[in-house]
Amino acid sequence: MSGPGPFGGDPLGYGSTWLNWGSGKMLQGGKNVGQSVELGVQNDIGIEGKFFVNPATIVSAGNPSGGNTAVFAALNGAGETQTPGDTTAGVAVFGQSVAGDGITPKKKVLTNGIGVAGSCNTGCGVFGQSLFGSGVVGFATTTGAGWGFWGANLSRTFQNAGVLGQSDRGVGVRGHGGVLTGIKTNPAGVPTDGDVFLIDKSGKPELVAPPAGTAAIPAAPGGWFSSGLLATVHNNLIPEGLLISRSSQPQLRLVPSNPDNRKFPAIGTIGDFFLGMNVDGETNLYLCLKINPETHKPVWTQVMLGPDSDGDSAL
Repeated sequence: MSGPGPFGGDPLGYGSTWLNWGSGKMLQGGKNVGQSVELGVQNDIGIEGKFFVNPATIVSAGNPSGGNTAVFAALNGAGETQTPGDTTAGVAVFGQSVAGDGITPKKKVLTNGIGVAGSCNTGCGVFGQSLFGSGVVGFATTTGAGWGFWGANLSRTFQNAGVLGQSDRGVGVRGHGGVLTGIKTNPAGVPTDGDVFLIDKSGKPELVAPPAGTAAIPAAPGGWFSSGLLATVHNNLIPEGLLISRSSQPQLRLVPSNPDNRKFPAIGTIGDFFLGMNVDGETNLYLCLKINPETHKPVWTQVMLGPDSDGDSAL
């Protein structure tokens, strides 16, 4: 039988058989604290409610001498069919948190639910690795296609990426330096310019205070890009050192836009860059510095650049 409603039917786009469990006499596994976990069937701990509400199952391993042993390991080898051209595969670990009011309106508010979480005091909280695909993939989508569809149909330019982010209604990857909540208010408590706030069910702004002590932390840029061999240099002007790259490689790439309608973007906001290509194949860089008050559309200003320099010429 296929997955139950809480799993969304087919959230990963693998089809109706992505979440199967055994059929027969044993259709239900452990249902309470202290009961065994049955393989191949559904286990609903705490469903009878005799001990705790939503009790957790903890598996731990301790080695005083250290070691790299995994506490929990899952392997799904069903996708290795040894058939040329076969792109079918499965999921080793799946996690889902059903949070909020249980419905999915178009502008559903955020909750603090987490499908899969990782935490580490000194290393990385979550690690992803792929030999030929993308190390970590994040989708914000309501299409239901999921990785089961896109994984085998992506352009090769998305392969070998450490992180791939995609959204069908927002930005693919969002970076931010500093706290995410607003701290400026006037005496009446009304949000002022610079505030970040939520809208409660009554439609009134609800200010969110930042965590204690975070407001004084110096913020770094929201994005930081580098390439090549990195090194730190010191001199009289920068005694603390400056991180540089010893390689002659570009740090950031914008894919030029050659639109069919030969028009500038009608949607944009202040701070957006646009690299456009004209009919002659020439590219120019534009920056949105204001919004037209009458049309409410972005106004694109060409970035005036200096002289050209050929590749491999002196810097």
